[in-house]
Amino acid sequence: MDRRATVLVVDDKQGPRESIKMILKNQYNVLSAARGTEALSLVETRGDEIDVVLLDIRMPDSDGISVLREIKQKNPDIEVAMVTAYASVETAGNALRLGAFDYLQKPFSCESVQEIVLRGVTKRQGRRESKKNLQQLLLAKNALLGEHGPSEDSAARTDGILTADMNGRIVMMNRIAEQLTGWEQAEAAGRPLEEVFNICCGTERIPCANIAGSIMRAGCLVGLTKQSVLLSRNGEEYLISDSGAIVQGPNREPIGIVVVFRDITETMMMEQELLKARQLESLGLLAGGIAHDFNNYLTAMLGNITLARREVGEGSDLFRRLVDAEKATLRAKGLAQLLLTFSKGGHPVREPAFLGDLLRESADFALQGSKVTCGFRIAEDLLPAEVDKVQIGQVVSNLIINAVQAMRDSGDILIIAENLAPGEYPNGYRDADRFVCITVQDSGPGIPEDVLPRIFDPYFSTRKEGSGLGLASAYSIVKQHGGTIKVSTVLGEGSRFRIYLPATDKTPKAAEQVRDAVPGRLSGRILVMDDDVPVREVAGMMLQLMGCCVEYAGDGIETLEAYRLAMDQERPFDAVLMDLTITGGMGGREAIGRLLEIDPEARVLVCSGFSNDPVMANHRDYGFRGMVAKPYSLEELAAALHQVLDRGRT
Repeated sequence: MDRRATVLVVDDKQGPRESIKMILKNQYNVLSAARGTEALSLVETRGDEIDVVLLDIRMPDSDGISVLREIKQKNPDIEVAMVTAYASVETAGNALRLGAFDYLQKPFSCESVQEIVLRGVTKRQGRRESKKNLQQLLLAKNALLGEHGPSEDSAARTDGILTADMNGRIVMMNRIAEQLTGWEQAEAAGRPLEEVFNICCGTERIPCANIAGSIMRAGCLVGLTKQSVLLSRNGEEYLISDSGAIVQGPNREPIGIVVVFRDITETMMMEQELLKARQLESLGLLAGGIAHDFNNYLTAMLGNITLARREVGEGSDLFRRLVDAEKATLRAKGLAQLLLTFSKGGHPVREPAFLGDLLRESADFALQGSKVTCGFRIAEDLLPAEVDKVQIGQVVSNLIINAVQAMRDSGDILIIAENLAPGEYPNGYRDADRFVCITVQDSGPGIPEDVLPRIFDPYFSTRKEGSGLGLASAYSIVKQHGGTIKVSTVLGEGSRFRIYLPATDKTPKAAEQVRDAVPGRLSGRILVMDDDVPVREVAGMMLQLMGCCVEYAGDGIETLEAYRLAMDQERPFDAVLMDLTITGGMGGREAIGRLLEIDPEARVLVCSGFSNDPVMANHRDYGFRGMVAKPYSLEELAAALHQVLDRGRT
């Protein structure tokens, strides 16, 4: 960079302003404004030096969208990224259509701030360079006057340059122009500009005619098209940015035109992929938020159904209805978990599992409404694996859905699950390891040889309506489980995907055993922290049924105060059930650290509707003794609490 770029941070809250300043201060000049009017004043006086504005959507004196419009009116070359909280994702999308180049989600990471600012600075500097180069390239009149052409300076090494006379005939072109158009200067000289510089615009690929005439009519520096595609003579296509200007002679008379263009294919592809990533992030935030709230509702429902079931005689019709309602609630829990597969993070929360039932359930879900038939060949002695059942179920569902779409909704699928002998293990694994292998085999058309190496690439899809994420996410999930996934195919006969997962010696607990188990009696004082009152109350009733004394707290601050008071009164809590996420207050992630400062031996059980949060997957790394995912049944809560209390006594 020729100079240190300048970033303007606009936010009415000091915390975000200072956080961004700390992240950027070593690389950029950072200005800040607490109000929209203050930001506009800075743009008015220092707009030429400002490269990027990070603009909060909500401010007390004006909304960010209005400020965005005014910034773009004052200086359209300044790059603006909106800063938004969770509830404003839709507004941020509108801002993109009004000229913002991206948006930053609160709470933001250091990496996301640096990445978005770098992109903005690069775009701003590209515009500066284009203007500078075009001004310099007006000197291309030398070529039209019969003198030597422009020198191959840094601009000419990145931009293609064409000059034409007043009749629109090629006079000169530099090396980049030769490479991109596929024409050599000697052969192109004297030919019509449109024949050599063959461009079309828009997604409809409308040919651009009379380019020279358009430049002459404008009489000044002009952008030729909003979205240009250069059709090279050798068959290649390039997305380009292009501009043109009239070249004047010694007496300021027009003697020809100059066209400057740059290959932006890679840049546009990167921006499209980044936009997809942002859209997925928004979808993930939305899905995660819905799943979290849904799981809170399910916790209250499942808890009350479980409590009611235990008060009704087993032989009655009401008992059977409550059992059915409990099963339906648990199925709804599975739907909420599917939403969480889209949310950011995706850390597997693993438990020992028999894979047979999981494979059948996943296939039934994926084949709903399809005419494809599915067979199973599952080994009777199939070893268990330690997996996140929702994530592995999603992998199998994705493979089946891909197969159905490849077979045009008619064909056969075979799912095989077997133990592997040491000689069959995938490369890179030791013979001492034990693996199970899941095979999803279809009778479809197979995968073309040129497509096969790219099928696990993010955003790669052979279908126009496809997102290119199914196989990429499947590959990522299997890798996170310590396994791998392989594919083989024969054109005209079908494809076979093989998922290798490490086996485990741990014994899975059957779902029926969990539901029907009678929790052992507990004693002691339990503090329940949750901001959702129905969830808090149903957890308290469950704990009281187990024999515990229960107190409640709405957030981390109340929890710390209650815990400290109980210790001062020599009536300490035996355990704390702590919600991970508290809306508008201190949640479990922050509260656990402060609580352990008060009592390093505190026994804390974390629970959350975000079951795939990294804290849930690695709760011991954060100081928790155990975890239970919402929604939880009486038996699940009892088992988790027993484990925490028993470990505390040993």
